[in-house]
Amino acid sequence: MYILGINGWRTLSHDPSACLVKNGKILAMAEEERFVRQKHAFGKIPINATGYCLSEANINLDNVSIIAIGWDYKKKYKLRRMEWDYTEDEVLDILFPKTIFNYNKRPKLVIIPHHLAHAASVFFTSGFKVCEKIIFLI
Repeated sequence: MYILGINGWRTLSHDPSACLVKNGKILAMAEEERFVRQKHAFGKIPINATGYCLSEANINLDNVSIIAIGWDYKKKYKLRRMEWDYTEDEVLDILFPKTIFNYNKRPKLVIIPHHLAHAASVFFTSGFKVCEKIIFLI
């Protein structure tokens, strides 16, 4: 199963990046700033980084089962008293514009709390045996 981790949004974000994982193994990862030559790439979507990851694995979005976003932007906007009026489909359209990415089916979008995303990225790629109790808590 391919999982594509995404960080970055049009506002309230920095260091946009993408990471492609297959069955717990990192296949490719990149930060958008390397492509756009803008330190931290504030307010950018990781379109180039995503394209790089998919290209490295020689797949397209149709092969990706899950898109994991490491920020709950809806909650982040609410905390800052800003309006979040995007549907899940609109979020996917913004992250993966059809003019750039060729795909026929939409992958499942999963929002991961930011600090849990940090912890999971370390644990699940560490090689440690997964405990059923830990999975239940997540």
